[in-house]
Amino acid sequence: MSDSNASGCTSMPVVILALLFFWPVGLVLMWTGKTFNLVIRVLITLFFMAAIFLSFTFGLLAMAPGCEGLTVETSGPIADPMGEMQDRMKEAKDRMKTMRDKMKEARKDMRDEFAKARKEMKGEQQRIQDMIEAFKKPKKESDKPATKKPAKEGKLWFQRRVKPSAYEHVKVEAQEIKPLRPVEFETGSDVIREGSYSLLDEVVTASSEYGVSKLLVGGHTDDVGSDSDNMRLSQRRADAVKRYLETKKIGAELLAIGFGETRPLVEGQDEEARAQNRRVEFQIIEKAATPKKRTLCSGEDDETACLEKRCEAGEARACLERGEQLYGKDETTRRRFNRKACDGGDLLACTKLGAQHERGAGGSKDLKEALLLYTQACAGQDGDGCNNLGSLHKDGEVVSQNYGEAKRLYEKACELGTGNGCSNLGVLYEDGQGVDKAPAKGLELHEKACGMDAPGGCLNAGRMHATGAGVPRNQEQAKVMFKKSCDLGLELGCKRYQLLR
Repeated sequence: MSDSNASGCTSMPVVILALLFFWPVGLVLMWTGKTFNLVIRVLITLFFMAAIFLSFTFGLLAMAPGCEGLTVETSGPIADPMGEMQDRMKEAKDRMKTMRDKMKEARKDMRDEFAKARKEMKGEQQRIQDMIEAFKKPKKESDKPATKKPAKEGKLWFQRRVKPSAYEHVKVEAQEIKPLRPVEFETGSDVIREGSYSLLDEVVTASSEYGVSKLLVGGHTDDVGSDSDNMRLSQRRADAVKRYLETKKIGAELLAIGFGETRPLVEGQDEEARAQNRRVEFQIIEKAATPKKRTLCSGEDDETACLEKRCEAGEARACLERGEQLYGKDETTRRRFNRKACDGGDLLACTKLGAQHERGAGGSKDLKEALLLYTQACAGQDGDGCNNLGSLHKDGEVVSQNYGEAKRLYEKACELGTGNGCSNLGVLYEDGQGVDKAPAKGLELHEKACGMDAPGGCLNAGRMHATGAGVPRNQEQAKVMFKKSCDLGLELGCKRYQLLR
């Protein structure tokens, strides 16, 4: 077969296929678009039909003798691409199988890594829990410093509880010294910013005034960064806070633990939630039976010598604090320090000296001297002096019994922020002494006193809730009141709390 013949046989099917494909498309577009009028569209349709007829005719001619050889010749090259395509498909299948195998191995490795990470995390959590449990265990008796239990006293006002400081940056709760704003660090660092020093100073003061003997410093981060990095950063920050508190001579034993991002305060990944989760917490693990009060010389190597020196120099508060160190140990010397402090203008010292004269502690009993000292203190706006003076009028031992005057003095003491004054006023309302009997009013005053951390107020409120003394019984609220009374150091409150439990 010649080249021209072969070319003709080869091009003919292409023409036929082109016509078969394009003429229906053209007709559809023409009739739907309505580009031409009806006559022209009919003529064009007839033209395409004629073209199709001619195409079939030429197709039959293409199958005439002489084209068969071309058909055989052209079938050969078509077979080779098919084989090549099959080879490529086989290669692609092999590659896919290899990729599947690698993915299986990767998944297995990932599962192993996750299992290892979970195991390490559980181990770390258990280690932290073990440290906390060990920290909570009380020390052996041989490790504890010898302390002398103070003698019990007959009246609550004799042993005045120093009113805790008004804190600006922290709030003391039953199991936590809670910062009212975050402890701030330099970004990504364990360096404490100076703006947080005042907050940490209040933690030191609060732990001393509330008798905290063991304090857990917990560092926490947000979820930005890896778990391991956050765990290390939180530990460094907790250690930095612990070091600062120790430089401020905090009396409590400290344990610093970094929890990383494992204990979020709130859920969420927005900036507000993350800011709340970045924090340092101060958990109260243990309180001492008798809180060690801070003095003007706290942190000095010889606190006693320091106070005596400052007392001799005329600092009335130093004389008072030195006298308090002798409470229940040497009442005679304590009376001397209280006298010097009172003469120096410390009204609280006058109240304490009056209590010594009333009890006969450290010398002879002298109710008249006590009356004078309480009057002096109350006139100077010392709430405890007013409270104790009110009790003298209520009992009528040294002056004529006068419930009305007792009520006035208790009210003044309560207004000055003395919890015992509020509670003693509540007793008057409970019993109807000098006032119309109003148990509900009495309960309100006892609870107010409890809110001022007066253990007697908590005890009285718990008693009224437990017995239903003129008010509805409420055992749960009674437990709350007795528990707080116990936490504030009143042994009777502890006993009543245990009975209700």
